Amino acid sequence: MKTLSAFLSILLPSVASAGVNLAITQMNIEKFPEIAFYVSASDEQNNPVLGLLPGHFDVKEDADKVTVKELIPSGTLNDPLYIVAAFDRSGSMKGQPIDDAKNAVNTFIQEMRPTDQVGLVAFDSKVDVLSPLVADKAGLSKTIDNISVGKDTALNDGIMKSIDTLSPIKGRRAVIILTDGKENKSKIPQKDLINEISKSGIMFFLIGMGEEIDKEKLIYLADAAQGQLFFARESNELPALYQMIAKQMVNQYRLVIESPKSLDSKWHTLTFSVRYPLGEGTMEKKYLATLKPVLDRDVLIGYTHKSGRQSLFKICLILLIPILFLTLLCVLVWRKRMSGMTSGQGGQ
Repeated sequence: MKTLSAFLSILLPSVASAGVNLAITQMNIEKFPEIAFYVSASDEQNNPVLGLLPGHFDVKEDADKVTVKELIPSGTLNDPLYIVAAFDRSGSMKGQPIDDAKNAVNTFIQEMRPTDQVGLVAFDSKVDVLSPLVADKAGLSKTIDNISVGKDTALNDGIMKSIDTLSPIKGRRAVIILTDGKENKSKIPQKDLINEISKSGIMFFLIGMGEEIDKEKLIYLADAAQGQLFFARESNELPALYQMIAKQMVNQYRLVIESPKSLDSKWHTLTFSVRYPLGEGTMEKKYLATLKPVLDRDVLIGYTHKSGRQSLFKICLILLIPILFLTLLCVLVWRKRMSGMTSGQGGQ
């Protein structure tokens, strides 16, 4: 088995790290000025960083120091995970790849806590929800063992079905997607899928296996989802990868800060720094201080568009005022000239 660092490439948006990778998977301002986050912290080998304390974190909002009121490992909280494992069962997965994928998902399920729930989605030419969200590990394993391969790859449709499965659920939600090929059979266009991903508020892990994958597409999807992207060269590397993802999710921290700002409907930048004996890392998170209970990309995009329209209106108004003034001035001059010419003609 190769080491994880030998076969993984990871995208962590807005993260600058020197020993610790930080990722915010959920943000809630319902109790503002308190702001709550779920934070994943991992080392350079992608193992979860355990034992962090409030004193290991330094948080600033814009230029102001922020108080860390609470830092609790999520493993000690009664807040279940809701996860959909979606994987490619196209013809190219036949043989050892599908067996390794089944083993990997089973490995992932065994890492879940009794309160966590997992759903299964499989896609080839079509998409099937093999299991709804359940905590029954034995039942899930039996379902996984019965999966057989099909033909083409409806990747977009598989991701969309995963989002639909989680959409009625509140709480910590995630999708893990595995594919070994390129999109060639979906009904949903990529543009529509990106829109749904952006407004879903779901954490995404994307895994591309082998050399036939569309790397550019996966990078684009991961960026839209603000998620994590992994590449595995061979299928026998999947179990260790899924186990690592499971440990990251189970070992998140719930971080609560008290903002020194107000709900002013303005953008603010939070800077998170963590320093502990084995390393350090920094990341930034922008948010809009509004009365929205949960701040996700849909809120951000909507507000950005609204602000853009308002700015455009103001610019047009500013430009229109001198134009109207000049037009009025020209009309007055023209009327004065016409009046003078009329008077002159009357005198003759």
